[in-house]
Amino acid sequence: MKHPQLKAFRLLLVLVGVIALAGCTHLINPPKTAFMGYPSREKIHLQLALNLTDELRQTKWEDHSMFGDTFIIPIGKSIAENAPVLARHTFTSVRDINNGGIPPDPIDAVLTPKVPYINRTLGATSFSKSIISIKVEWTLTDPTGNSIWADTVTGEGGGSTGWTNPENILKTAWEDALKKSQRTLWYSRAIREFAQKKYPEVKIMDPPIRIARPEVLKLCDTLSSSDVDQVMDALKALRKMDAPEAVPEILPCLEHSEPNVIRDACRTLAVLGNKDTIPFIEPLLKHQRSDVRKDAQDAISKLSAKP
Repeated sequence: MKHPQLKAFRLLLVLVGVIALAGCTHLINPPKTAFMGYPSREKIHLQLALNLTDELRQTKWEDHSMFGDTFIIPIGKSIAENAPVLARHTFTSVRDINNGGIPPDPIDAVLTPKVPYINRTLGATSFSKSIISIKVEWTLTDPTGNSIWADTVTGEGGGSTGWTNPENILKTAWEDALKKSQRTLWYSRAIREFAQKKYPEVKIMDPPIRIARPEVLKLCDTLSSSDVDQVMDALKALRKMDAPEAVPEILPCLEHSEPNVIRDACRTLAVLGNKDTIPFIEPLLKHQRSDVRKDAQDAISKLSAKP
């Protein structure tokens, strides 16, 4: 090897070493499409402005490993894209505004989301558990800025440190936070009372019993799973529990695309529901499948016999 070639080779080794020491940047991206798996619920009657801020859009989590690698979760853009979908599943009218701007139409309240906390933990070995946690803060104010309601929800996802794609863990945590956020808004007594004062002529369903038991919440979250077997297992598990607070979460299953889920929902509502549940089941008496019609009729008969 000639001297100039040796010198160039040594320089190349130095450059490789510098690049290695500099480490790499790894993006852990949330899902590219907005989450749509919210239960079908009666919407709260309010003219809402959804306030999306630059601070929200720029929210990210960043961590530097001991080997010089940088890991980034750019969550802000995703919440800015998901918040309008979530809000429109919860309220009758939603207008998007930016950074507290003036909405184009008169509104009753302003809803502002924020992500104050994101964290990712790794286990000691590749087989240990890795967890991603996300907190989403929601604040509802009147048009003059007076507070109506505020709450923070936490979404969590877990998997193997070395064997689970971190984006899959993030997806679980993110969808968990979104589902809990929509439920928290919908269950809020303060929001419903505010809506009732604004529109006394509109009949608004009384706030249902809030789900407090973690084991019931976990099963209710499973009801929105894309895995039909998991949904049916959750319905059967709820059927064995004294959990009438789960009824609002079960009702959307009556419109499921899988007939066997509808049948299990009827059976579970027959146990946990009351006479007020009957109108939700009655449309199934005209279902094209005879086994669905039978389970619906059986559920109505059992509910009608309750005091």
